[in-house]
Amino acid sequence: MTSEQRTTLENAAKEAFEGMRAYHRSEIDHKRDAIAILTTVLAGNGGLVAAGFGALSRASAIGWGPIAIIAITVFATTAILVQKIMSATQKKIEADGNRYKEFRAQS
Repeated sequence: MTSEQRTTLENAAKEAFEGMRAYHRSEIDHKRDAIAILTTVLAGNGGLVAAGFGALSRASAIGWGPIAIIAITVFATTAILVQKIMSATQKKIEADGNRYKEFRAQS
């Protein structure tokens, strides 16, 4: 192997390593962002639960029907929102993975 070939292989290996590191960094960043968003959603739900406890003290005047409807609506909305956030994050990670696979195939 000539020194030029060795240099070319070393440069290709460095480039592949940098690509792999960028891919993993991107994956970590996407997951961190999703966790931050989910934390915000759950903190907001904590506020709604606290408000719900206030409504429970007046449940006899309000009635259980509206309280149950609000609780079910909050639960369903949160479940849908969490699923969308997780799905979007997974799509971003998969897209980055596909780009990395293309990069790896070219090098």
